Amino acid sequence: MIVMRYTGGLGNQMFQYAMSLVLKQRFPNEQVLADTSFYYFKQEHEGFVLDTYFALNVPKINAAVEKRVLGFQRFFNLLPLGGVKRFVPSGMLRKIDNTLEKRRRCGVIVDYASTLYNPDVFNLNNEDVDLWHYKGNWINPLYWKGYEKKIISAFCFREELLTEEDKLLIKELQETESVAIHIRSGDYIGNAQFELCKEDYYQNAVNKFLQLNGNGNVKFFLFSESENVNTSFITGVPFKIITSRGGDGNSLWLMSKCKHNIIANSTFSYWAALLNHNENKIVIAPKYAYRRQETFISFPLPEDWIQLDNRRQFHIAK
Repeated sequence: MIVMRYTGGLGNQMFQYAMSLVLKQRFPNEQVLADTSFYYFKQEHEGFVLDTYFALNVPKINAAVEKRVLGFQRFFNLLPLGGVKRFVPSGMLRKIDNTLEKRRRCGVIVDYASTLYNPDVFNLNNEDVDLWHYKGNWINPLYWKGYEKKIISAFCFREELLTEEDKLLIKELQETESVAIHIRSGDYIGNAQFELCKEDYYQNAVNKFLQLNGNGNVKFFLFSESENVNTSFITGVPFKIITSRGGDGNSLWLMSKCKHNIIANSTFSYWAALLNHNENKIVIAPKYAYRRQETFISFPLPEDWIQLDNRRQFHIAK
């Protein structure tokens, strides 16, 4: 049996589901189940919403499996969200649970901190283990190389969630040389680890796009959680600001309907660009996903996407 733990917002959940599909293909005799217990312990974004926005079958673990893979956390999940939970460091809880799992014939495979590819995560040759618990983000596309078409086709948006306003916007996006620009605000603002895409990155990205694109009918669509976004990096071309619409999934789907994408260091806009079916799309992305103090961690991206260095505002030598 294989259990995939889901954490984070919609973009992270999509990476975790993609990894689940790969595991199911590579190990067809294994049952692949979802562990969504993280959201009982900590509320992030909208919670677990993968099957809310996409027509997916995501089978969850039952009580017996939950008892094996959760351990100490199972006690805390019985408590109301908040209260005492907010005083318990989640990192400490993970370490305790990892230790307890190994005593129950569970193999724990972790990949939260790295953006690299580790082929050893597919090594399930251990006779002492009958359940594998995957805990990670799995954002390196090498994990699902060769399965891209299957994964992209799996994310079928529930179009009944689109409002009439959304449908009119999609029509506009498809009738113009539309470029989605994702400006991640919200939890990134003031966060030194993730607030890496600032005005100079977007200015360079817009200039690069205009240099590469020969179509004069360009219109930029700025997607953000806030209406108060700086638009000074766009001059001489039309643009429109699109704030959150009907939930995260709606915004992601609308971005994917643009002809081209300028993304943030965010798994959310990464997936919008990946689901963009325009064969001639231009995708411009930041080279770095996050940083640990003065070390910048690369954002693993598809080979045909254009990467721009997003460290200039930090005065870090290239």
